[in-house]
Amino acid sequence: MCRAVVASSSQSFKNCPTKPVQANFNFTRVGTSGRVRYGGYVWRKPPSPGQDLNPDLQVSGKADKARLVTSWPLFSVQFQGLWYELRRQPNAFEPDSVCVTGDVAVTPQGGLTIVNRWYNTVSSQHVLLNGVLRRANNDSQDGRLIVKFTNTNTDVEYSVLGTDYDNYLVVWSCWASSVVNGVPQYTGYSWVLGRNKVLSQEALDAVSSIETSHNIDRTLYEDTRHDNCPINSSS
Repeated sequence: MCRAVVASSSQSFKNCPTKPVQANFNFTRVGTSGRVRYGGYVWRKPPSPGQDLNPDLQVSGKADKARLVTSWPLFSVQFQGLWYELRRQPNAFEPDSVCVTGDVAVTPQGGLTIVNRWYNTVSSQHVLLNGVLRRANNDSQDGRLIVKFTNTNTDVEYSVLGTDYDNYLVVWSCWASSVVNGVPQYTGYSWVLGRNKVLSQEALDAVSSIETSHNIDRTLYEDTRHDNCPINSSS
């Protein structure tokens, strides 16, 4: 996920001309084994609401006892780790940027932090941006996140359109890109991220399906370079 500068994240989404249907934190996919991946864990079948399940047994498929874990903690645990930005729709906040990554971590209190890093090829400078993630709506399981960038004290809203946690992540956001006659003009942007610098064909197909279902124009993407990344000796 990448930096944006907006006056108000809620205002930016409210005024977006087009808005993809929100995904849900209970992301689901079916693997080759025929089991269902639900909230980052593998099940023989999707759990029923209120089902009494043991998170320690979920991965092995023996999900039949103990307690249910809420969706947000499951999302947080599976969402953490390093993400490589692979493609982005051009925006004014990442010009000439390569080697873009986001490193997500779970805090002891159960929150999420992110450290964004990239290299600007024009200024020849490494950029580091710290942020704190939270749900946009605590009463909803939709895939909207608020990121507060502590360096700039800016809140930005992002929508997770789809992820399998292990390979790919598709993100969308919207903010005022310009002002015409005193009226902000809002534009939507999308990013594709991955756990690795190259996506498998299976992951590419999944990303393409997400883009199609959310009317994302993939022809607007530009690739994010990750070759010969300069080493930041200060990090």
